[in-house]
Amino acid sequence: MKVRICLVCIINRDFGKGIVNDCTEYMIRKCIPHKYNDDYIITRYNIKRDDQYTITHSDMVIFAGAELLDSKEKTEFAPYISKITQWADNAGVPVCFCPQGEEKAADSSFFSDAIYEGGLNTKSRTIGLSITRPGLFEENGYSEITKEVQVKFWTDAINAIEEKGYKWKLFTIGDNNDYKFAKEILKKLKKDNSKNKYLFPRTASSQELADMVSSFRGIIAGRMHINIMAACFGIPFVGYGWNAEMCKYYDYIGARDRYITPEELDGKAAVDMICEVIESRAKRLPGMSNRKDLLKPLKCFIRDSLKNRKEDNSRSSADWTSSLMATALGTIDNQYFNMNNKEAFRRAQKEGFVNFEADIRLTADNKLVCVDGWSKDTYSRMGIKAKDGKYPALTTQEYFCSFYYDGHFNVLDFAVFAGMAQYEKIDILVLDIGKPSAKGAKKLLKLVNRDMTSLELRKKSYIRVASMEVLKLCRELTPDCMVMYHIPPIAEREEKAIDYRQICDELKAEGVEYVSFTRTESVFSDEATDYFKEKGFKLCIFSCNTYEQIKLAREKKFDLIGTSFCKISEANEYLA
Repeated sequence: MKVRICLVCIINRDFGKGIVNDCTEYMIRKCIPHKYNDDYIITRYNIKRDDQYTITHSDMVIFAGAELLDSKEKTEFAPYISKITQWADNAGVPVCFCPQGEEKAADSSFFSDAIYEGGLNTKSRTIGLSITRPGLFEENGYSEITKEVQVKFWTDAINAIEEKGYKWKLFTIGDNNDYKFAKEILKKLKKDNSKNKYLFPRTASSQELADMVSSFRGIIAGRMHINIMAACFGIPFVGYGWNAEMCKYYDYIGARDRYITPEELDGKAAVDMICEVIESRAKRLPGMSNRKDLLKPLKCFIRDSLKNRKEDNSRSSADWTSSLMATALGTIDNQYFNMNNKEAFRRAQKEGFVNFEADIRLTADNKLVCVDGWSKDTYSRMGIKAKDGKYPALTTQEYFCSFYYDGHFNVLDFAVFAGMAQYEKIDILVLDIGKPSAKGAKKLLKLVNRDMTSLELRKKSYIRVASMEVLKLCRELTPDCMVMYHIPPIAEREEKAIDYRQICDELKAEGVEYVSFTRTESVFSDEATDYFKEKGFKLCIFSCNTYEQIKLAREKKFDLIGTSFCKISEANEYLA
């Protein structure tokens, strides 16, 4: 069986941490003994995920760093670190913390140039300005560095850059508060950011951040991992900081003369400094050559963990391809989900998924689009403001299609998806239509029948409904598609006096094959699942996002298990 390595990561829109995650995985791969080269699997585990099974069934647990133990992060992540290490200790699973970037210590991101495409662009005349959120200095004890002081710093820097004949552009590490502040700065400068002329969109991946950094002739950055990436690429940089410990990092790499303390914050001086670095054609910083030392303790840990590893020969081979289903067409990078997006669908296919669920809804002009309902979350991800606290269907299909999720990912029209999907390997496609009225369901189902032109795809498709009335409309309006009937959770059944036995009889009479359940705390003890199984129905559950939940779903005899984050390859190893 493969060696199972659990890599505990911070996964969010701060792609400084994303750099650390990617580089730590690179380090692990460099440290695996040759005899295991084709016989291991690295599972990225979001530190806030609650999946004891993955921790206790791994051969080793490695924390990716990203300053997990630093004083600021400690408060937020300490409970998760404690829980994970306790689970591992109880199961006898060895734990390692990769270099954390504490004080003078380097961290995993020193390997940025080994995994990202990028480098010095000597033809560029643009200086990149990495913006940090306005409260960062004050939160770290520098109350005198207010928002207004920072605005002046950037205004002075921009004026100085222009005086020296360079161009400039703002960018962020992905954090939304950084990005909002960058937009405020442009507004104060009365700069029109049409076509992203003065500010890059929020980054959606570490490679995209590397592309931004590589587009500049030099950078001024307050985020340390941007400066580390720049140092790896040989790009001139100047850093400014908000705590005393950051200064020690610049000492470590031999770049103290490129660091601005809070007391020294001055825009013009920062520009003089970066121009001096650019024009001096400085060579590689001496401290960067020490990065190979980071591999030694990790290599020892992995070697010792493998030496003490106990083979479990009782495990059988498993293939979860037929059981797992990618909900909302899949997930991107373990963090962008519920998007019903073409790119997510492509990635799920590459991971081996052949079963998919897509959410479909009507726009106000009665056009069909792939969207996970009209809600606060949908509006937020598309960057749309609520109307009087309400979230109605968007006015037109064309208007909907003009937006991007998280500023990057295309939305998807249903007709486009149906046209594409007919040529793809799909075993099951579940179309979740929500809980429309009979009038709304008629409009929606007529469009499904019109837009899904492939008879072969229709015969693989289940329309997920939540009422007998809509079920009968499906029989009438989409006769080639099958129906999946949703059984409400226990609490809802009790509140509305719903008798699942009566529903069972009606569904039998209608020839329904699948019933679905929502994953709740009570679903794995719900007697209704046993009842429907005994009556010959197939069971589907939405959505199991840990391997512990998938294991419980299998034990409860669910045939189809929706998931947003779990992978088939990992399930095959952890759940054999």
